Amino acid sequence: MGNQNQSLNILIVEDSKTINNLVAKNLKGHNVSQAFNLQEAFEYLSKQKYDLIILDMHLPDGDGIDLLDKITSLVDTKIIVLSADSDVNLREELFKRGIVDYIIKDSNLLYSLKTLVKFVKTLNQKRGDILVVDDSSFVIKQIEKVLTPRNYTIYKAKDGKEAKEQLKNRYDLILLDLELPDIHGIKLIEYIRKKGIYTPIIVLSAYLNSETVRDILKKGGNDFLKKPFVFEELILRVDLWVDYYKKSKELEYKTRELNVLNKNLKIQIEKEVEKNRKKDMMLSLSFREAQLGEIFGFIIHQFKQPLNIINLSASYIEMMVNQNCKSVDLKDFIEKIKNSVIYLDKTLNEFRDFLKPNKQKVKTNFEKIVNEALKILDYHLKTSGINLEVKTINNAEIEVIENELIQVVINIVTNAIDILKERNVKDPKVEIVIDGCRLLIKDNAGGVKGDINKIFESYFTTKKNGTGLGLYMSKIIVEEHLNGKILVRNVDDGAEFEINLCK
Repeated sequence: MGNQNQSLNILIVEDSKTINNLVAKNLKGHNVSQAFNLQEAFEYLSKQKYDLIILDMHLPDGDGIDLLDKITSLVDTKIIVLSADSDVNLREELFKRGIVDYIIKDSNLLYSLKTLVKFVKTLNQKRGDILVVDDSSFVIKQIEKVLTPRNYTIYKAKDGKEAKEQLKNRYDLILLDLELPDIHGIKLIEYIRKKGIYTPIIVLSAYLNSETVRDILKKGGNDFLKKPFVFEELILRVDLWVDYYKKSKELEYKTRELNVLNKNLKIQIEKEVEKNRKKDMMLSLSFREAQLGEIFGFIIHQFKQPLNIINLSASYIEMMVNQNCKSVDLKDFIEKIKNSVIYLDKTLNEFRDFLKPNKQKVKTNFEKIVNEALKILDYHLKTSGINLEVKTINNAEIEVIENELIQVVINIVTNAIDILKERNVKDPKVEIVIDGCRLLIKDNAGGVKGDINKIFESYFTTKKNGTGLGLYMSKIIVEEHLNGKILVRNVDDGAEFEINLCK
């Protein structure tokens, strides 16, 4: 395969001088030949081999399909059809022959040309590896014929036994016939998923009904096509799922990199904390660094899902636009992107407001403080599977430094979550009770182990990976900044913290 920056030999066969010149202008940087009829095109082809031919179907001296018949290998020479004819049967026949795209000459031509330029940049790049499991050699050959020109490498298996052997290798997509000689396709899907293989699976079958489709999706299939399938639809779905799988793997890789970065960052912070353990002036700085680390961790978690939705929706919209789909087909994906952007904007505003430096006391209440803290901890709580309950007995007015008190609540609730997970508590619970100027936070993790009287001392921790700074700084905030009292006691099956701001 050639390098994506390599200059390509491209032949444009189009009788309209305006369109021919426009296409050539957009392909600047490549070796472009321009033919305005079939005779000129044949003369060019007799002298040189081309990587790509952009071919008009209706020419003054014949049909473009005559030239298509002369091309011996559509793998080495790609064909993109440029036509004013939107005939569905013609398009299907051409895709069946192995063309890589079909661009309609209409009012959207300029946008289509931009898409064409993007396609040319990756013309010779490998698209992906596909395993086709089907007992029909005819079906496999047809799939090879339409996908190989698009730079997919096809691997074949005629039954379940061969498929299981082939699964030792990694694929970007599996095309699976439902009725195999030795195993039903749904059973093979179950086998694949039990093996921990999460490659997307598109099921191909002539016998699809609502019950079968439900079984396919429940057992781990991702999509389905009814035989005989429309080849253009097959290409679109294959491109969609291969792109989705590659992007999800890329996201996993970046997440692993981020985890390594976070681990290294944590090690560095711990070294700095240890180095300055006896320097009181460094305690506040270390606490702030840990606080920011947690906040950015929360932001990363909050952003993952909406960013993934935006990425996938945008990819799908791009492919649908390339095929000149009507705008109504794009509404759901555009709505998903809008909703995700609104969610991201809201999340950023919440974290921005929290991180604003503000030492001024304001009148508020514990209900508002708790709600703001829980917004930041929302993802952490959901992924921990912890049942959190908030009860309000009396919601009296209090005067506090708002962001500092929010951080105290975050510290205590985070400690509760960590200890519940560390001790693997069955049915983990956190209960928050608002009683006027008093706030109680209780868990069911079995209580504080060791000397409970030392829990607010600097560097004292009961957690495996704790720093001993969170509760120490919480005590400073409550008792020195807010003139209140923070207490802890073991009650029933857990520990209960009390923040008392009563005058």
